[in-house]
Amino acid sequence: MKKCIQKLRSKSGIALIFVVLICAILAVCLSICYLGYQQHMKNSRLLFDELTVTTAERVAKENYILDLCSGGVTYYYDGIHRTVIPASSVEGKVNLTGYGRSYESENAKGETGAVGIPNKGGTNGAQFLAVSVESDGTIHSRWQGPWLSGYDYELMTPEERERLTIEQLNQIDSSLIYELGKADQMTETESE
Repeated sequence: MKKCIQKLRSKSGIALIFVVLICAILAVCLSICYLGYQQHMKNSRLLFDELTVTTAERVAKENYILDLCSGGVTYYYDGIHRTVIPASSVEGKVNLTGYGRSYESENAKGETGAVGIPNKGGTNGAQFLAVSVESDGTIHSRWQGPWLSGYDYELMTPEERERLTIEQLNQIDSSLIYELGKADQMTETESE
């Protein structure tokens, strides 16, 4: 009887080592799977945005040719209906649903094919596309929110800036004033 108890006690130490090793191996496997899943999600967001940009540019160019436009035109791409709306015909707030999926760090160098942030995060953080078609056939795409801001102005081409209406310029000015006011408040609270 004593021999049986001693054998069980000696084997339980080995069994504990096996359990710890199995748990360690499972933890490593799960972490590798999780990292792979994160990379897969990042790649799928980038691919979705890249395909959206390609489609938007194609639709904008087709519309530009069909409308027999002279000079450059900026279009807003409606990702749900896969149509474009001339920016000059849209007044005030653009009623397009945002659809950009990748985040700022994932599109730092315009990996989606368009400059700007496709998704700023948070609620309603998704942006839509503004596609500028110039008379020489060049196309410039940028991600934009429903309201024009100073950030959007920085991303625009010089030709696109020249086409801005008074309402659009006022919208940019008011957003710049708001952003400057926020920056001043932050510096005041930091200095206190």
